[in-house]
Amino acid sequence: MWLDTYLMAMGIAGHTDLLAARYLPLMMEGACRQWINTLPADSIDSWEEMREAFVRHFEGSYTRTTTIEDLERCVQGPRESTRSWVQRWQDLWYNTVGIHPDTMIHCFKTSCRYEPLVAKLKRAYRTLDNIPDLLEIAKRYAEKDPNQETDDESGGHRRTSGHDNGR
Repeated sequence: MWLDTYLMAMGIAGHTDLLAARYLPLMMEGACRQWINTLPADSIDSWEEMREAFVRHFEGSYTRTTTIEDLERCVQGPRESTRSWVQRWQDLWYNTVGIHPDTMIHCFKTSCRYEPLVAKLKRAYRTLDNIPDLLEIAKRYAEKDPNQETDDESGGHRRTSGHDNGR
């Protein structure tokens, strides 16, 4: 998307697509600029070749923005520990742009299955207005969830429950 916007800006300024391809390294920084500078001399002859090479190289590392639908689908599994679910939800939140905190808090509350946390969120709903505070509360309650993941001897995960009496 950025490449298309860049090309449009170059066109508005009256520059050719070839000039846009040649000027692109000056607009890049970090890993993008390093990669462009390692291309063999005379290996790119047009904007389309530059765009195709760039997309092909970087598309695997792209992380798309989290949508409201992603947050709504991040429901705590029936046997999933609260800690594990909060971590999954937080990972989605890191890539969220443009979703109002009230909407995200509502998604979190409706996706949680750990009743003590759900009750706490209902009590705090009117005063809870940001995600860092929400996650702080959730992590505190997650520590009290009897359904926790633990490592077993084989390196895998097993679930333990505070209600299984050692079985």
